[in-house]
Amino acid sequence: MKVKPILDKYAQVVNETVNFALSGPGGSFDIVAEGTARRILTIEEQLVGKPFPPHASSSGKLLLSELSKEQVLHLLPEKLEKFTAHTITSQDVLLRELAQIRTQGFAVLDGELEIGLYSLSVPVRDAEEKIIGAIASYGPSERMKMQGEQAISGHLIKAAAEIGRILGPRNSEA
Repeated sequence: MKVKPILDKYAQVVNETVNFALSGPGGSFDIVAEGTARRILTIEEQLVGKPFPPHASSSGKLLLSELSKEQVLHLLPEKLEKFTAHTITSQDVLLRELAQIRTQGFAVLDGELEIGLYSLSVPVRDAEEKIIGAIASYGPSERMKMQGEQAISGHLIKAAAEIGRILGPRNSEA
């Protein structure tokens, strides 16, 4: 896949795993490629092809933030599944977080799916600014927080722009 070298490059830059998820209907997504950093302590599990609950993943929340309130309420159950004590289980709380994601331009997951797991996602858009997916970096909470949201999101935004140019509709031969 053409995005793998980009993911590998930015995995080295942020020194954590970076993945790309293609957007699907209703806030769903499929992780289609992953790049890994060279670390002694790393998350070894490959996430490509695995399902994730949209309310408990940074890419899922990012993609949900692109939908209207009505669409989100229609798609998700009233009581959201709990994975840890930090999981958002209320639609109202999730809607407030989705509004914050729209404002800041990235989504964060901090211990909501698994204790100690931190993830940050940014949108990947085509040439017409239509969302086509999300790029995320994830790793141990403490290590990711040391880098800071602005630093990580800045690198991922650059990666997202590169992927958007490759996958956007104007580049049919890419």
